[in-house]
Amino acid sequence: MRFSLVRTHGPRLGVPVALFLALTLLGAIDADAQTTTGAIRGTVTNVEGAVVTAATVTARNIENNQMRGTQTNAVGVFFIAGLRPGHYEVTVRRIGMEPQSRTLSVLIGDTRTVDFQLGTTAVTLAAVQIVATDVTDTRTSEVATNVTREQIQALPQQDRNFLNFAALAPGVTASRDEQNKQISANGLPASRINVFVDGASLKNDILEGGVHGQDASRGNPFPQLAIQEFRVITQNFKAEYQRAASAVVTATTRSGTNEFEFEGFVLGQNKGLVALDAG
Repeated sequence: MRFSLVRTHGPRLGVPVALFLALTLLGAIDADAQTTTGAIRGTVTNVEGAVVTAATVTARNIENNQMRGTQTNAVGVFFIAGLRPGHYEVTVRRIGMEPQSRTLSVLIGDTRTVDFQLGTTAVTLAAVQIVATDVTDTRTSEVATNVTREQIQALPQQDRNFLNFAALAPGVTASRDEQNKQISANGLPASRINVFVDGASLKNDILEGGVHGQDASRGNPFPQLAIQEFRVITQNFKAEYQRAASAVVTATTRSGTNEFEFEGFVLGQNKGLVALDAG
């Protein structure tokens, strides 16, 4: 990225001020890139338990065939960061050893750990058992709940506001007021939350709803069909999430895949369920 200072007829910016603005912009760009991705890490060993170095590890997104790759280091560890949430096929290859693949799901802000044990390609009389484990990373300090695409599609609601599903996280409540749809967390008002969609903050600095569409309205205007999944962080979230005091919702939008699909919904109400006015 290139920054340049242009001299104008207005007041001039000092060098310290210009450097501060440049570093602030770089920090904002880096923070946005960290809120909607996941990662995969693991260790590759052989059947005797010795680490396998320089093994090629690739992660292929099953929906769109996008691939990311790396190699194991001197202690047999690999790490692939910046993965868009979705289903991935992780494959490990090493010359002289049997390739191995594993399918797993990567969620927003999630680091999946998958370890591989590779056997040699030489013919042996004894059977070789190949084991791969898949566990969720438990070393993060964040207290968070992921809401998956399957939950967004299957759980019923009547106003198509995807933020209603944030109530699946402990400590988060969703208002049922028809004209004032809001979410709040940890006993604090709705103005203390923040919502990110693809890294862009929806924080409302003028009204008291916390985010756009949460003050004196029927809900967030962002379409539910466009959301792939999101993560609700209620405690110990990082400074990259900017202005928030009670909870942070970070969502990622859907993208095209190799399969043609479409969705629709119908909203209706049976007349027999409508009560007559008292007058």
